[in-house]
Amino acid sequence: MSDTDDFQDFRDAVSQHANRDDAEQQMKLARTCLDMGMTDDAITALETAADAPRHRFEACAMLGRLYRDRDDLPRAAEWLERAAGAPAPSTEAARALLADLNIVRALRARDSGD
Repeated sequence: MSDTDDFQDFRDAVSQHANRDDAEQQMKLARTCLDMGMTDDAITALETAADAPRHRFEACAMLGRLYRDRDDLPRAAEWLERAAGAPAPSTEAARALLADLNIVRALRARDSGD
């Protein structure tokens, strides 16, 4: 392996670490914003955090629930489905997410007259 390859591997590792740290900071920011009632800012932070595999489930689930609470059912379903595609931290979290997703789908079906 050449020095150039070693340097590229190092840069990739640093970039991945920085992305994990940024996603963690965005999750903290989102929680703080929610505590302060700043939902729009929380959504922005969660959308950024959702890009990181480590935080995808939690960020997407939170986004889905926030949109559900705003009665934006199409976006709620979209984000809950994204969360369902990520590894859940526990069986209980997966079950709760699926229950929320089923409720949102039922509400959407009711609203569309299906």
